[in-house]
Amino acid sequence: MEKENVLEIEFQKVWDMWAWRVVKNDIPYSKELKEIEFNGIKVINTHKNSLFFLNSFEDGYEQLEDFELILKDEKLEIEKFIRYVNQKYGIPKRWRVEKGKKYYFLNTECEIRNIWEDKTKEDETRYNLGNYFKTEEEAQKVKEELDKFWERVRAGEIGGDE
Repeated sequence: MEKENVLEIEFQKVWDMWAWRVVKNDIPYSKELKEIEFNGIKVINTHKNSLFFLNSFEDGYEQLEDFELILKDEKLEIEKFIRYVNQKYGIPKRWRVEKGKKYYFLNTECEIRNIWEDKTKEDETRYNLGNYFKTEEEAQKVKEELDKFWERVRAGEIGGDE
């Protein structure tokens, strides 16, 4: 499945060196994931617009400021790091049909319907809720799960006074 990038760095050639800057850092940091290290480069949740390089002479990481120019070899290593991060932590892209094409959804009676995408507020709401399917079969699977859920609600297993 195609993934959306969570880390993007822009490079610009300056004579025989490269200027760089972080243009996107949407890495899903958490209590467990505070930093990502790969091949001597890392990013840290508290410094989202910086990179850190392993300094083998001082046996630790050193912050690379975005005003510092880098060599071509360092640029290539950063590009490998970006590919690693986006492959491992990238967000799966959700399918969305082009305007004027058909998609399926569940209406308020939990019936499967299809409609043509027109980029309306309703289309956007369905997409953001996840009530937006490529095939009738995908919609049917979700309908079956919703039917089970509402059955549990009616039986008092969910949402009752406890």
